[in-house]
Amino acid sequence: MATPLPSRRDKVAPIFDPAQPRTLIRYFEDLGDLFMAHQVTMDDAKKAAALKYVPMAVEDLWKTLPEYRTEHTYGTFIAAAKKLYPAVSEDRRYTVGDLDRLTGERARIGVHTLADLGAYYREFILITRFLIAKDLLSTREQNRAFESGFQAELWHRISHRLEIKDIDHPPDTAYAVQDVYNAAAFLL
Repeated sequence: MATPLPSRRDKVAPIFDPAQPRTLIRYFEDLGDLFMAHQVTMDDAKKAAALKYVPMAVEDLWKTLPEYRTEHTYGTFIAAAKKLYPAVSEDRRYTVGDLDRLTGERARIGVHTLADLGAYYREFILITRFLIAKDLLSTREQNRAFESGFQAELWHRISHRLEIKDIDHPPDTAYAVQDVYNAAAFLL
């Protein structure tokens, strides 16, 4: 006999946060693990369990999906639920708008510590590597965007250090992200 699924408040219960739509992928992966561990095999039981762990508003919404009805499989239900959250699409995980938001926000609040620099750099490369892989951004655009995330005073110091290290660098060409990161880390 299969063991019952954990309650929604259990520490091993899967979590979907509608404010963070990208958590939906992990939510369904975690549900899949639970189904295997608890031997849940019937599509209707899987769909009911998928609703068990989400906020009530999400539960109400997902119940309105035609794919929630008995004649549809759990797989078609998952596909329909994902369509409600466009940010979940693998092709749209990050956008140029996300990059603009990040660099604008960082230019506004500034990079004051190594921790700030590290946080900016990690999020920046996460977004830009995705955009480059999808051919939505060039390396040249990536380099220029990274520079734009620094406030003027710090950028002046960074560019001065880079000019000293690479005196033959063309003035109209952005420095490589890694070079800017290293110079900023040195100065902070």
